[in-house]
Amino acid sequence: MWKPLPNIRRSTWKFNRRRRRRKMQMEEISRRENQAMKWNVRGSLAVFAGFLIHVTLGHYLTFGNMNTYITSYLRHRIDISIGYSRSIWINAVCLMGRGLVMMMGGMLGSRFGARWTCALGCFIFSGSIALTSISINSGFAAVVITYGLIPGFGIGIAYIPPFTLAMQWFPYRKGLALALVTAGFGVGPVAFNNIQTAFVNPTNVSPADDGYFTDKDLLDKVPYVMLVMGGVYSTIQIIACCLLFPQQGITDTKETSDCKESDTEKLPQISEKEEVIDKKLETGDISNGKGVPEKLNIKSENSDISKSEVVPGDMEVKDAFKTKELYILGLCVGLLLQVMVYVITMYKAFGQTFIKDDVFLATIAGFSGVANAIGKTFWGFVFDKSSYRVIMGIITFLFGSLVASFPATQFGYKPMWATWVISIFFVSSGIWAVVPAATAQVFGTKHGGTIYGLAFGIPAVCNVFGAMTAQKLQENFGWYGTFSYISILCFLAFLSTFLFPWNPEEKRVAYLEKKKRVSNEVPLQNVA
Repeated sequence: MWKPLPNIRRSTWKFNRRRRRRKMQMEEISRRENQAMKWNVRGSLAVFAGFLIHVTLGHYLTFGNMNTYITSYLRHRIDISIGYSRSIWINAVCLMGRGLVMMMGGMLGSRFGARWTCALGCFIFSGSIALTSISINSGFAAVVITYGLIPGFGIGIAYIPPFTLAMQWFPYRKGLALALVTAGFGVGPVAFNNIQTAFVNPTNVSPADDGYFTDKDLLDKVPYVMLVMGGVYSTIQIIACCLLFPQQGITDTKETSDCKESDTEKLPQISEKEEVIDKKLETGDISNGKGVPEKLNIKSENSDISKSEVVPGDMEVKDAFKTKELYILGLCVGLLLQVMVYVITMYKAFGQTFIKDDVFLATIAGFSGVANAIGKTFWGFVFDKSSYRVIMGIITFLFGSLVASFPATQFGYKPMWATWVISIFFVSSGIWAVVPAATAQVFGTKHGGTIYGLAFGIPAVCNVFGAMTAQKLQENFGWYGTFSYISILCFLAFLSTFLFPWNPEEKRVAYLEKKKRVSNEVPLQNVA
């Protein structure tokens, strides 16, 4: 009569044990999912922080607006011989300084992390802008150094680490993550152009017939606007640096410290014959029916290959010099930099020759920043769906067409000039979204920032010769001759895109496999 009791107790004990095991498993999965969500929040904040830093670095795009004030001040207070043809040196030297240290910025970011590297670059950048309030009274050369060269150093150091960090957080959305960060570079002018004009020219004083401002009150305010902008930039940058959380956990290419193979043993194992207790477990969160969450990239006992091992490896910096892609990117960037320096410096100065409305010109300059930000996001998204060869071909062709026809905007007055400026900034923004993403695609994300610094830095330094050419053309052939010259450079960049491979990731895999085979064959030869 009492014999069944042990069986009943044994069945009850097994049922309770199975229930406890399932409960422990669900708690473990929930804990790991919550941690994954926490890391995703940190990654999103890091992307937002990179966006804020690039908002301040977008000061570079405000030079077209500030150029008319700075050049007018220098012309009427320091040296009457200074004109717009010489002001191109400020922007060109800024780009040169940026190029000289950009690779170093990528290396510092890899060594010390994005937060401290950006803090250093931002300090140099904002401090030099504020210092220009003093140096502007020392002459043109001092302005070139404090408003051009030193801020270029700061931009070069702080430029790469934010989007390298963004691509590390979201390695399978490189184009979009990069575009969201660098979009800040275009958003900056939206606010900063209007702040500058509201401070310097609140009454909308028109320039003289020669295109230069002569109003005494306006010129008196030019040094002080440097202090205002330096303070605004530093405030934003301090907040942003605090939000640059380092990537330490869950990504598509790295396993979490909580999700290592050793932790798999801690999960209670359930027999494959047991029924599924939760719809979530039934629909794929368990990779093999044994409680191992596949989405957290945990290696199960039946799977020795994680997702990270399927991704192509990263190339070393020295390997990049052996590929033609590095030189193709450098050629394309070098040609387009000369175009960008001239357009960013001169678009407002050219508009001022037939539009006597400074507030309107500054407003359109702000909208051009919006177009730049939207364009970066758009081109980054499109790049993820297509290829460098197609997207960069479209960008360079449209850019060259707009630049070639820009002098004709004087016949269409305000509407045509505004349309062309906004279109130019929208199209050209794709360059800074596509080239870094293509660099990461070709060489990998580990050293992608440093290699991009090479592809950008060397042409940027050589851009000084482009500034000399543009100055001579501006002095001898005027607006039409100079715009025709830089439009030809755009079309040469368009032709260079046809040299780029359709699928660079396949070439990277082939190169790394070949390198591995060679390294494995060398010891065998030595033994023989």
